[in-house]
Amino acid sequence: MMRVMVALTVGVLIWCVVTLGAWAVVPLVAMLVALALGPIAVRRGARPEFWDLAVDLLTLGAMALAAGMTGGSLSPIAYLLPTSVAVIAMRAVPRATAIATIVGAAVFLAACLLRSPASVGHHLLGTAALLTTLACVTMACTALAGAEISYRRASVLDPLTGLLNRQALEDRFDELRQQALLLRTPICLVMFDLDHFKAINDEHGHDIGDAILREVAYQVRKDLRAFELVYRVGREEFLIVLPGMSENQAIDTAERLRETISNVRVAGDVGVTASLGISSGTGARIDLEPLYREADEALYTAKRDGRDRTAVWAKPEPAIATVADLGARR
Repeated sequence: MMRVMVALTVGVLIWCVVTLGAWAVVPLVAMLVALALGPIAVRRGARPEFWDLAVDLLTLGAMALAAGMTGGSLSPIAYLLPTSVAVIAMRAVPRATAIATIVGAAVFLAACLLRSPASVGHHLLGTAALLTTLACVTMACTALAGAEISYRRASVLDPLTGLLNRQALEDRFDELRQQALLLRTPICLVMFDLDHFKAINDEHGHDIGDAILREVAYQVRKDLRAFELVYRVGREEFLIVLPGMSENQAIDTAERLRETISNVRVAGDVGVTASLGISSGTGARIDLEPLYREADEALYTAKRDGRDRTAVWAKPEPAIATVADLGARR
C-alpha cells in the first residue's frame, strides 16, 4: 500500500517538474536522499527513531517548500501534502507524525510568504483550507496508528504481568532461529511453573495469587539480561528463551532463577517455589514446537521428582530387547 502511494506521488511530482519548473525537483531529490541514506542511518545510528524523524522532516519539508514556491495553495504539489502525512503515519509513531506535520505546515507558510506575501492574503481561504486538511489528516492518521499500536501491544502482552505471551513467542522465535543458524549457536528454553499454585489461590485467595504472579514476573525479568526473553504461556507457567546459551549455562541460569523465585514474598509471608525444565537445540534441532514440548516434559520430570528443582530433557534411550522378549514375540 505505502509503495503504491509513494509511486503515485513520484509520478505526479515528475509531471510537476515538466510544468512547474525547478522547484518541483526539490521533493524528488529529498525522497531519493531519504531512500538512499535513511536505512543506513537507521541501522548505524544509536537512536534510530531520531533518524526516522529526520527522514520524515526532510521529505515533508521539501514537499512543503516546493508547494509554497510554486503557487502555495494553488500549487498541484500542495495536494500531495496530505498524502505525504498519510505515508509518514504508516511508518512512524503518532508523535513523530504530528511533529512532521507541524514542521511541514511552518515550512509551507514560510515559503509562501517568501515567494509572495500578497498572494497569501489573496488566497487566505485556500491556505486555511489546506492547513485544516493537513491537521485533520494528521489527527485521523495518528488516532488510527495509536489504535493499531494499542491493539498490537494488547495482542502480545499479558495484562496481569506485563510479560510477552505465546503469540509474541511465536513471532519472535523464528527471528532467533535464523540468527542462531547464521551464527551456529544454540538456543535453550527454560519452562517453569509455580508449585502448588492452586493451593495458594484456595488458601489465600486469587488476589494474593495474582500478586505472586506479578512479583515473580518482575523478579525474573529483573534477573535476566536484555536479550534473555521471558513469556507467560499459561496460568502459572512461564517460558524463558536463552539464545546463544549452552545447556550448562542454561542450568546455571535456571538455578539462579529458582533461588530468586523462592525468595519472593507477598502479603508479608506468602511465598512460592518453582519447578523448571530445560531443553536445548542447535542447527536443525532449533524448532519451537519440539523444544517447547521437551522443556515441558523436563518440567514435569522436575515435578515428579519432588518439585522446587531443575530438570534437563534427555532423549529416551531405545529399548533393548531381551531373550525373554524375543521368546514372547515368537
